[in-house]
Amino acid sequence: MTVVAGLILFALLLALLYPGMLNMDSAGMLEQAMKGQFNDWHSPAVSLLWRGLNHLYPGPASLLALGLGLYTAGAGWFAVRAAKGPIAGIVVLLFLCLWPPLLNDLSLVGKDQAFIACLVPFIALVWQAKSTGRLTSPMLALLAALVFAACAVRRDTPVCLIPALALLYRLPAGNRAKGFGWGMAGALAVLSVVAGFVLAGAFDRHVARAYRMFPLQTTLVHDLAGISARTDLYLMPSYVDPAFDLTAIKERYTPVSGDPVLFDLNHPIVKIVADKPSVRDLERTWLSAVLRHPRAYLLHRLAAFSELLGIDDPAEYQLYQANTDAGAAKWHALPPSMHVENPDNAVLALYRQSIMPVLLPTPVFRGYAYDILLLVLMGLALARRRGAPDAVILALGAGALLHQAALFLASPAALFRYLYPSVLLVVAMTVLTVTGLRIVPGRGSRFRLTFSQPNQTKA
Repeated sequence: MTVVAGLILFALLLALLYPGMLNMDSAGMLEQAMKGQFNDWHSPAVSLLWRGLNHLYPGPASLLALGLGLYTAGAGWFAVRAAKGPIAGIVVLLFLCLWPPLLNDLSLVGKDQAFIACLVPFIALVWQAKSTGRLTSPMLALLAALVFAACAVRRDTPVCLIPALALLYRLPAGNRAKGFGWGMAGALAVLSVVAGFVLAGAFDRHVARAYRMFPLQTTLVHDLAGISARTDLYLMPSYVDPAFDLTAIKERYTPVSGDPVLFDLNHPIVKIVADKPSVRDLERTWLSAVLRHPRAYLLHRLAAFSELLGIDDPAEYQLYQANTDAGAAKWHALPPSMHVENPDNAVLALYRQSIMPVLLPTPVFRGYAYDILLLVLMGLALARRRGAPDAVILALGAGALLHQAALFLASPAALFRYLYPSVLLVVAMTVLTVTGLRIVPGRGSRFRLTFSQPNQTKA
C-alpha cells in the first residue's frame, strides 16, 4: 500500500512541478550539460549526468524526474521500515515528501535536490541495517554508491554521513560475525567520506574533464571582507582592483552573503580567479588574516551563521525560491528547446500565493527551530538509550550537527536551502521518535505514552 502511494505521489509531484525550477546555479549547470564543457564551480558529476538525460528529454524536467524518483523511492523505503502499518507508512511518506522546505528543495532542480535524493535512501539503509542488526553485502554496495554520489554532488555536506557510517560499521557485515569497536568504526567512517571525496575529485578531472575553478574562494573573499570591515584594515589579495578599497568593502559587506563583493557589474569587485598564483595569493591572505585577527573572523562567521539560522529577520529570498530565476535562461544562453519555462498551474499558484506567505514567518522556515527540536530529540534518545531507534536518532542528530559545523566554517551565504540536509535529518529523527511511541494503560482509566522496546541491537 505504501509502495502504491509512493508511485502515485511521484506522478503527482512530477506533474505539478514540471518542468522544474532553476536558480542561477542550476542554470549554469544546465548550460555546461548542453555544451559538454564542465567546471567544478558546481557538481560536474550532476552536469555530466544531466548531459546524458538531455538526450532523452532536454532541459530540467529529466533531472527533476530522476531526483523525484530517487527521493520518493528512498522515502517509501524508510516509511515501510519505520512505520507500523500501511496507514502510518503513507503518513510518513507524505511527511517526508510534502514538508514545505523539503518540497521546495525537490522542486528546485540541481545539486541541492540531488543531495537529498542521495540522503533519504542513505537514512533508510541505516535504519534497516541497524534495526535488523546486520549490514548485508548488497547494503554495503549500495552504501558505497550513496557515499560516492553524495561526495560528487556536494563537497560541503557529506560530513553529515560520518556518525551514521560509524554506527553501521559497528554491525556484523558480510562474512564478519562481529562489527568494529567505536574507535575503528569512527576511523572507517571518516576514511569512507575522504575516499568518496578523492574518487569524486578523480571523476571530475578524468571523466568529466572539468576545469578547476576553486569555488571555495567565495567563502574566503567573504571572510576577508568581514574581517576588513571589523578591523578597519584592508586585507584583500594583491590581484584585487585597487578601486575596491576599504571604504568600498565597508559599504558593500554584509554577513548575509559575499555576492555584493563578488558579483556586481556596475562597481569594482573582487574578480573570480582560477589561475594558481592568484588562488595561492588568496589562500595565503586569508590564512594570515584569520591568524592575525581571530576575533574579527569569529564575529563575522557568527553573524553569517546567525543569519543562516534565521535568528534575525531574514529576507524572503533567503528562505524560499518561488519561481525560476527570471534572468537564468538569458544569462546562461539556454535556448527554448531546453524547456526552462517556470512551472505554473493552479495548485502551485495556490501554494505560492496563499500557503507560503503564511508559513515563511513561522519556525517551519527557521533553522534555529530545527536545532531546538534536534537537541530535544537527541536528549530524549540519550535519556532512553533503548535500542536501534535511539542509536539511529543520535547518529542522525550528530550528522546534522556536523553538517552545520561545516556550514559555520564554509557557507558562502545565509540561504535556508543550505540547511535542507539538516532539515531532512531532523524530520527522520522525528519520525523515529514518534513511531516509537505507544499508548499503554495506566492506573484507573488513565493512559500514558511510553516508548516501544523492540528486540533490536542496543545503542
